[in-house]
Amino acid sequence: MLRKNAKIVLAAGGLDPSGLAGLLADARVFEKLRLAHAVAATAITAQNRTRFFSWQAVGLKLFREQLSAAPKKLAGIKIGMLADSSHARALADFIAARKPKLVLWDPVLIASTGTRLLKEKLPTESLKRLLRATDLLTPNIPEAEWLLGRSIDAESLPAALEELLDSIRPGGALILKGGHRFSGDHRDLAVDYFAERGRRVAIPGRRRKDERRGTGCSFASAWLANIILGKNRLEAARAAKRYVLDNVFDAPAP
Repeated sequence: MLRKNAKIVLAAGGLDPSGLAGLLADARVFEKLRLAHAVAATAITAQNRTRFFSWQAVGLKLFREQLSAAPKKLAGIKIGMLADSSHARALADFIAARKPKLVLWDPVLIASTGTRLLKEKLPTESLKRLLRATDLLTPNIPEAEWLLGRSIDAESLPAALEELLDSIRPGGALILKGGHRFSGDHRDLAVDYFAERGRRVAIPGRRRKDERRGTGCSFASAWLANIILGKNRLEAARAAKRYVLDNVFDAPAP
Protein backbone atom coordinates (compact mmCIF):
# COMPACT_ATOMS: atom_id res chain seq x y z
CA MET A 1 0.00 0.00 0.00
CA LEU A 2 1.23 3.47 -0.89
CA ARG A 3 1.88 5.83 1.98
CA LYS A 4 -0.29 8.92 2.11
CA ASN A 5 0.92 11.73 -0.16
CA ALA A 6 3.39 9.39 -1.91
CA LYS A 7 4.96 10.88 -5.03
CA ILE A 8 4.10 8.71 -8.04
CA VAL A 9 5.79 8.64 -11.44
CA LEU A 10 4.35 7.22 -14.65
CA ALA A 11 6.71 5.73 -17.24
CA ALA A 12 5.40 5.40 -20.80
CA GLY A 13 7.55 3.52 -23.30
CA GLY A 14 8.58 0.21 -24.76
CA LEU A 15 8.93 -3.10 -22.93
CA ASP A 16 12.39 -4.63 -23.30
CA PRO A 17 12.12 -8.18 -21.89
CA SER A 18 15.86 -8.27 -21.13
CA GLY A 19 15.30 -5.52 -18.58
CA LEU A 20 18.27 -3.50 -19.84
CA ALA A 21 16.25 -0.65 -21.32
CA GLY A 22 12.73 0.70 -21.58
CA LEU A 23 10.07 0.34 -18.91
CA LEU A 24 11.88 -2.25 -16.81
CA ALA A 25 14.97 -0.04 -16.65
CA ASP A 26 12.78 2.94 -15.71
CA ALA A 27 11.09 0.95 -12.96
CA ARG A 28 14.45 -0.18 -11.59
CA VAL A 29 15.60 3.44 -11.27
CA PHE A 30 12.40 4.50 -9.51
CA GLU A 31 12.61 1.53 -7.14
CA LYS A 32 16.25 2.27 -6.34
CA LEU A 33 15.40 5.91 -5.59
CA ARG A 34 12.27 4.93 -3.64
CA LEU A 35 9.65 6.51 -5.86
CA ALA A 36 6.27 4.88 -6.41
CA HIS A 37 5.59 4.27 -10.08
CA ALA A 38 3.24 2.91 -12.73
CA VAL A 39 3.85 2.12 -16.40
CA ALA A 40 2.05 2.30 -19.75
CA ALA A 41 3.50 0.30 -22.65
CA THR A 42 3.63 1.81 -26.14
CA ALA A 43 5.30 -1.24 -27.70
CA ILE A 44 6.46 -4.76 -26.95
CA THR A 45 9.95 -5.67 -28.15
CA ALA A 46 11.80 -8.96 -28.46
CA GLN A 47 15.49 -8.44 -27.72
CA ASN A 48 18.36 -9.52 -25.53
CA ARG A 49 21.79 -8.14 -24.77
CA THR A 50 23.18 -8.71 -28.26
CA ARG A 51 20.26 -9.03 -30.66
CA PHE A 52 17.05 -7.19 -31.54
CA PHE A 53 14.47 -9.60 -32.97
CA SER A 54 11.34 -7.52 -33.57
CA TRP A 55 8.85 -5.10 -32.06
CA GLN A 56 5.16 -4.35 -32.29
CA ALA A 57 3.25 -1.23 -31.31
CA VAL A 58 0.54 -1.46 -28.65
CA GLY A 59 -2.83 -0.54 -30.13
CA LEU A 60 -4.02 2.99 -29.49
CA LYS A 61 -7.18 1.93 -27.62
CA LEU A 62 -5.22 -0.27 -25.23
CA PHE A 63 -2.58 2.42 -24.73
CA ARG A 64 -5.20 5.05 -23.91
CA GLU A 65 -6.80 2.63 -21.43
CA GLN A 66 -3.44 2.10 -19.74
CA LEU A 67 -3.15 5.87 -19.34
CA SER A 68 -6.71 6.02 -17.97
CA ALA A 69 -5.74 3.40 -15.38
CA ALA A 70 -2.77 5.48 -14.15
CA PRO A 71 -2.93 7.15 -10.73
CA LYS A 72 -4.82 10.45 -10.72
CA LYS A 73 -2.07 12.59 -9.18
CA LEU A 74 1.32 12.26 -10.80
CA ALA A 75 4.54 13.93 -9.69
CA GLY A 76 5.94 13.27 -13.15
CA ILE A 77 5.77 11.36 -16.42
CA LYS A 78 8.81 9.87 -18.11
CA ILE A 79 8.23 9.21 -21.82
CA GLY A 80 10.50 6.96 -23.84
CA MET A 81 9.75 4.93 -27.00
CA LEU A 82 6.56 6.10 -28.71
CA ALA A 83 6.37 3.69 -31.69
CA ASP A 84 4.27 6.14 -33.71
CA SER A 85 2.71 9.58 -33.49
CA SER A 86 -0.66 8.23 -32.29
CA HIS A 87 0.97 7.49 -28.93
CA ALA A 88 2.30 11.06 -28.84
CA ARG A 89 -1.22 12.36 -29.46
CA ALA A 90 -2.63 10.16 -26.68
CA LEU A 91 0.04 11.36 -24.27
CA ALA A 92 -0.50 15.01 -25.15
CA ASP A 93 -4.24 14.56 -24.48
CA PHE A 94 -3.46 12.80 -21.19
CA ILE A 95 -1.06 15.54 -20.08
CA ALA A 96 -3.60 18.26 -20.90
CA ALA A 97 -6.26 16.46 -18.87
CA ARG A 98 -4.22 15.28 -15.86
CA LYS A 99 -1.69 18.12 -15.63
CA PRO A 100 1.22 16.22 -14.06
CA LYS A 101 3.80 18.36 -12.31
CA LEU A 102 6.68 17.40 -14.62
CA VAL A 103 6.88 15.81 -18.07
CA LEU A 104 10.19 14.38 -19.28
CA TRP A 105 10.57 13.10 -22.83
CA ASP A 106 13.53 10.97 -23.83
CA PRO A 107 12.88 10.89 -27.61
CA VAL A 108 14.04 7.37 -28.41
CA LEU A 109 14.50 6.86 -32.16
CA ILE A 110 16.84 3.91 -32.66
CA ALA A 111 17.77 0.94 -30.50
CA SER A 112 21.43 0.37 -29.62
CA THR A 113 21.41 -2.48 -32.14
CA GLY A 114 20.39 -0.08 -34.92
CA THR A 115 16.69 -0.95 -35.18
CA ARG A 116 14.43 2.06 -35.69
CA LEU A 117 11.87 2.44 -32.88
CA LEU A 118 9.77 5.33 -34.20
CA LYS A 119 7.94 4.99 -37.49
CA GLU A 120 7.88 8.68 -38.41
CA LYS A 121 10.94 9.90 -40.29
CA LEU A 122 10.13 13.55 -39.48
CA PRO A 123 8.44 15.14 -36.45
CA THR A 124 4.67 15.20 -37.01
CA GLU A 125 2.30 17.78 -35.53
CA SER A 126 1.37 15.27 -32.79
CA LEU A 127 5.03 14.87 -31.86
CA LYS A 128 5.53 18.65 -31.89
CA ARG A 129 2.48 19.05 -29.66
CA LEU A 130 3.97 16.59 -27.17
CA LEU A 131 7.25 18.48 -27.35
CA ARG A 132 5.46 21.71 -26.42
CA ALA A 133 4.04 19.93 -23.35
CA THR A 134 7.49 18.72 -22.26
CA ASP A 135 9.30 20.27 -19.30
CA LEU A 136 12.49 18.20 -19.50
CA LEU A 137 14.05 16.89 -22.71
CA THR A 138 16.92 14.38 -22.96
CA PRO A 139 17.88 13.72 -26.60
CA ASN A 140 21.18 12.31 -27.72
CA ILE A 141 22.78 14.05 -30.68
CA PRO A 142 21.06 12.05 -33.48
CA GLU A 143 17.71 12.55 -31.73
CA ALA A 144 18.35 16.28 -31.38
CA GLU A 145 19.25 16.43 -35.09
CA TRP A 146 15.98 14.65 -35.91
CA LEU A 147 13.98 17.10 -33.81
CA LEU A 148 15.69 20.10 -35.43
CA GLY A 149 15.83 18.73 -38.95
CA ARG A 150 19.54 19.49 -39.35
CA SER A 151 22.95 18.30 -38.26
CA ILE A 152 24.73 19.65 -35.19
CA ASP A 153 28.45 20.29 -34.94
CA ALA A 154 30.56 21.99 -32.28
CA GLU A 155 30.06 25.41 -33.86
CA SER A 156 26.27 25.12 -34.09
CA LEU A 157 25.83 23.49 -30.67
CA PRO A 158 24.89 26.70 -28.77
CA ALA A 159 22.24 27.61 -31.34
CA ALA A 160 20.90 24.04 -31.28
CA LEU A 161 20.50 24.15 -27.50
CA GLU A 162 18.64 27.46 -27.80
CA GLU A 163 16.33 26.14 -30.50
CA LEU A 164 15.58 22.97 -28.54
CA LEU A 165 14.73 25.05 -25.47
CA ASP A 166 12.35 27.13 -27.59
CA SER A 167 10.56 23.95 -28.71
CA ILE A 168 9.57 22.75 -25.21
CA ARG A 169 7.38 24.24 -22.49
CA PRO A 170 8.50 27.71 -21.39
CA GLY A 171 10.75 27.49 -18.35
CA GLY A 172 11.85 23.97 -19.23
CA ALA A 173 15.32 22.44 -19.35
CA LEU A 174 17.17 19.91 -21.43
CA ILE A 175 20.23 17.72 -21.43
CA LEU A 176 21.89 16.89 -24.74
CA LYS A 177 23.28 13.41 -24.06
CA GLY A 178 26.31 11.86 -25.64
CA GLY A 179 28.14 15.15 -26.05
CA HIS A 180 31.33 13.10 -26.36
CA ARG A 181 31.14 13.97 -30.07
CA PHE A 182 32.38 17.39 -28.97
CA SER A 183 34.85 16.27 -26.29
CA GLY A 184 37.83 17.28 -28.41
CA ASP A 185 41.09 15.95 -27.05
CA HIS A 186 39.45 14.56 -23.90
CA ARG A 187 39.02 11.05 -25.22
CA ASP A 188 38.46 9.68 -21.72
CA LEU A 189 35.42 11.92 -21.14
CA ALA A 190 31.79 11.80 -22.23
CA VAL A 191 30.29 15.27 -21.96
CA ASP A 192 26.59 16.06 -21.64
CA TYR A 193 25.22 19.57 -22.08
CA PHE A 194 22.68 20.98 -19.64
CA ALA A 195 20.63 23.98 -20.76
CA GLU A 196 17.91 26.14 -19.27
CA ARG A 197 17.10 29.80 -19.71
CA GLY A 198 20.19 31.82 -18.83
CA ARG A 199 22.41 28.83 -18.08
CA ARG A 200 24.49 26.37 -20.11
CA VAL A 201 26.69 23.84 -18.31
CA ALA A 202 28.89 21.04 -19.65
CA ILE A 203 28.70 17.95 -17.44
CA PRO A 204 31.71 15.69 -18.02
CA GLY A 205 31.90 12.10 -16.86
CA ARG A 206 34.35 9.31 -17.35
CA ARG A 207 33.89 7.41 -20.59
CA ARG A 208 33.21 3.71 -20.26
CA LYS A 209 34.69 1.53 -22.99
CA ASP A 210 32.21 -1.28 -22.45
CA GLU A 211 28.91 -1.02 -24.29
CA ARG A 212 25.74 -1.17 -22.23
CA ARG A 213 22.19 -0.77 -23.49
CA GLY A 214 19.72 1.31 -21.56
CA THR A 215 22.07 3.95 -20.17
CA GLY A 216 20.02 6.73 -21.78
CA CYS A 217 16.74 5.39 -20.37
CA SER A 218 18.20 5.11 -16.89
CA PHE A 219 19.81 8.55 -17.06
CA ALA A 220 16.54 10.24 -18.05
CA SER A 221 14.58 8.44 -15.33
CA ALA A 222 17.21 9.28 -12.72
CA TRP A 223 17.18 12.97 -13.72
CA LEU A 224 13.40 13.15 -13.36
CA ALA A 225 13.44 11.21 -10.08
CA ASN A 226 16.11 13.39 -8.50
CA ILE A 227 14.19 16.57 -9.40
CA ILE A 228 11.01 15.13 -7.90
CA LEU A 229 12.96 14.25 -4.76
CA GLY A 230 14.00 17.86 -4.31
CA LYS A 231 17.25 18.52 -6.16
CA ASN A 232 17.47 21.46 -8.54
CA ARG A 233 17.75 20.58 -12.21
CA LEU A 234 21.52 20.88 -12.46
CA GLU A 235 22.17 18.99 -9.22
CA ALA A 236 19.74 16.31 -10.41
CA ALA A 237 21.55 16.04 -13.75
CA ARG A 238 24.88 15.43 -12.01
CA ALA A 239 23.24 12.92 -9.68
CA ALA A 240 21.72 11.12 -12.68
CA LYS A 241 25.13 10.86 -14.34
CA ARG A 242 26.59 9.38 -11.15
CA TYR A 243 23.65 7.00 -10.91
CA VAL A 244 24.31 5.57 -14.37
CA LEU A 245 28.03 5.15 -13.76
CA ASP A 246 27.51 3.54 -10.36
CA ASN A 247 24.39 1.45 -10.92
CA VAL A 248 23.95 0.69 -14.61
CA PHE A 249 27.42 -0.05 -15.98
CA ASP A 250 28.44 -2.01 -12.91
CA ALA A 251 25.22 -4.02 -12.61
CA PRO A 252 25.10 -7.63 -13.90
CA ALA A 253 23.41 -8.01 -17.28
CA PRO A 254 21.46 -11.03 -18.57
